[in-house]
Amino acid sequence: MTEHGFEVIFRRNEAIVTNPDTGENVIVARRDKDMYYIDELSEESRVSQISMSLQKWHERFGHLNEKDLKNIIRKQKVDGIDIKADEALPVCETCVKGKQTRKPFTRSVSQSTELLELVHTDVCGPMRVNSLAGSRYFVTFIDDKSRWCEIYFMKKKSEVIEKFKEYKCLVEKKTERKIKTVRSDKGTEYTSHYLEDFLKQEGIRHELTVEYTSQQNGVAERKNRSLVETARCLMIQSGLSASFWAEAILTANHIRNRCPSRSLGAISESLVQQPLHLIKRLERENLTQDRKNAFLSDTRYNRRHIDFGIQKQEKLFEAETLRLQDVIKQKMILLISSTKKFSRKT
Repeated sequence: MTEHGFEVIFRRNEAIVTNPDTGENVIVARRDKDMYYIDELSEESRVSQISMSLQKWHERFGHLNEKDLKNIIRKQKVDGIDIKADEALPVCETCVKGKQTRKPFTRSVSQSTELLELVHTDVCGPMRVNSLAGSRYFVTFIDDKSRWCEIYFMKKKSEVIEKFKEYKCLVEKKTERKIKTVRSDKGTEYTSHYLEDFLKQEGIRHELTVEYTSQQNGVAERKNRSLVETARCLMIQSGLSASFWAEAILTANHIRNRCPSRSLGAISESLVQQPLHLIKRLERENLTQDRKNAFLSDTRYNRRHIDFGIQKQEKLFEAETLRLQDVIKQKMILLISSTKKFSRKT
């Protein structure tokens, strides 16, 4: 009231708001204990309320948007408010600071035309539990054209440069092509001068995303999510201990590399024509389900029962014994399927 030029007089049983220019009483409020109550507003008091701008009412209504605020006033949902019909709400800095959001990124439709023209990479971790080999991170390298993914496990993020060298040597020999561009985020593992110097020496362009904008490295980010989700499902299904997360990630990647991808075009595309010419035709017997009954051919373990079988490489399995919490690598494991038929994997 006082901001609008009115005076307030407090008496024993009432409070009076007066207009000093006319000397008239605008509001009379009766006192009841420690509160003052207004029974009726005079016409002058109503006029004094409607003199505020739309911006003021916008602030008083908790920064309500202009459309809803004008709708309330037009339909007279609140008494004593009136504004000019053509009055517009100016830009509210408070709303800009408090309500701003990011607009969604449009999905990129561009794709490389040659193998190794662009490689996406990202680091995932740290995991809550160390793997059997003591790793806490894994790094993915994904070819943009074929979407073939290679995974390397690390104990520290600083090992990225060594893993990239391994990946570069592998895929360039297999495809007889050269890596032209690498895309990553601005993590310290990718911005170290060791990696930058190596890329410059090899003539590889390094594309870095904007900080806090993981959408620009979406291929690698989505791959990490898919691998972790698939690995989590495999571990829940098999009942394995958390220390086997690396083996589960390898299995997930092994499967995903051999499955059709929407980014590659038609779903019916032949798997043989997919990534890096490394894929063999997917054979059903190459994928063994977790928690199959199996027996080792090594007599040192007295044919102890094995609870888990997973193919890590060709003709090589890893197994967790129920009695010995160690990994036993064997070239010969006898698998017992649910149909009670014996199958020998060599």
